[in-house]
Amino acid sequence: DPATSDELAAEKRRADAAEEKAAEELARADAAEELAAEQEQRARNAEAEAEADRECSDAQHEELVQLKAQCDNMATELNALHDSLLNDCLLYTSDAADEEDSVDLGGRRIIKKKKRRKKRMEERTKRETK
Repeated sequence: DPATSDELAAEKRRADAAEEKAAEELARADAAEELAAEQEQRARNAEAEAEADRECSDAQHEELVQLKAQCDNMATELNALHDSLLNDCLLYTSDAADEEDSVDLGGRRIIKKKKRRKKRMEERTKRETK
């Protein structure tokens, strides 16, 4: 019967269209699943990189702390050495024994002038206080 064969052909077309639609939806679902897996992998990679950065940053921070401590120690040692050199550096000349608190550096006259001025100021102060 032609009507039945037309109905069967229409039914087959609908079934083929439904099957094609199901295949397309299945392909979209597979693509979405693949995309989700890729995004999950990217997230894991980003997390691993962030952890590596944190570890590197922690290691770099610790190294910087150690370097700063070393620099501080060196600065302390340099200051102590500087102070030691300033305190321990003695200059001796043949006139050093004659001068109790001064050393002749070629400017003995200037040193003596300062001593004379100091003595004069002391004498004036004594006279004025009397």
